Amino acid sequence: AWAELRERGSFGAVTDLEECFVCCCGLLPNATQDGFCPPPRANPHFCVGGERDGHVCSEAAECPGGGACVDDASMSCFEHDHGFECFDLTQRPNMTTTLNFTASTAYRRLVMPDASGTIITTGNLQDVTSLGVLAAPLVGRATNSTTTTLRFERCWDAECGEQQVSSVLRNNTLLMPSSADGVLLTTGNLEDVTLDSGSVTGLRIASDLHVSGLLRFGDDALTSGIRLPPREASEHYTAAHGGQTPGNLKPGQLLFLVDESSLVLEFEPRRVEDAEQTAYLTVPAVDGTVVTSGNLEAVSRDAGALSSLSVGGSAYLEEGLTVGLDG
Repeated sequence: AWAELRERGSFGAVTDLEECFVCCCGLLPNATQDGFCPPPRANPHFCVGGERDGHVCSEAAECPGGGACVDDASMSCFEHDHGFECFDLTQRPNMTTTLNFTASTAYRRLVMPDASGTIITTGNLQDVTSLGVLAAPLVGRATNSTTTTLRFERCWDAECGEQQVSSVLRNNTLLMPSSADGVLLTTGNLEDVTLDSGSVTGLRIASDLHVSGLLRFGDDALTSGIRLPPREASEHYTAAHGGQTPGNLKPGQLLFLVDESSLVLEFEPRRVEDAEQTAYLTVPAVDGTVVTSGNLEAVSRDAGALSSLSVGGSAYLEEGLTVGLDG
């Protein structure tokens, strides 16, 4: 019958519309192969895994990368005049987004900028990756009468100084630590740094250091104190006590400035071959004046008496020698 239908010139060629309304396609063999009947519709298959995961497929060869062409139960499909429309229920759950408006107490205006981007809410602040260029400072309000202003300083040419990371880009990085709790320090709340705040690994101060309280060191005398860099010896440092040449081991110098006058203490370093590298200078708990080679006149009869005195070389006396009354 189909052959007769095809041979009848009066009917002409079978159109696609005629094929769609064939009612006996299932009764005739090879009707689909001959082009008279459309292929039977069935739920589509999808690539699960591989490079085309989630895409429609008809055989496993269309799912490269180890994917399989199967009837994915997570895909929901419905049939319409042009085939199947499918949705991934695992990625598109039956949820909605509601936009609510609070009753206004005054005229409000929301401006949509002439720029591409994502609307920021309190639930997606992680999408803020850059603040861009701020034309005005950021003002945060803690209470009705308390505000904090965050201002980003502009850096023009020849105004940044050496503290800038780059002399070309003028970019600075402010790192907020993620593994420590604390208070952000500024020049207005340095009092928040207390002994309980911990310790820094290093501190460099370019100008004066003003200490209102006591300067406290650690408990270990050999690891906490003042580190003096070696410097050129003064003209008074002519012969080191240990016998080393002053030019080989430079002394450490500590400056004390009182008004317009200054006092420099020179500390002699120990020789490398010395077994004991730590020298102890004990300050007695008595009143007195430090005696040096420049103020021996301070040692008088009123200064007290020595329990013993040993002179290894010649002794020069400008006046007489007084011996005690107890013979």
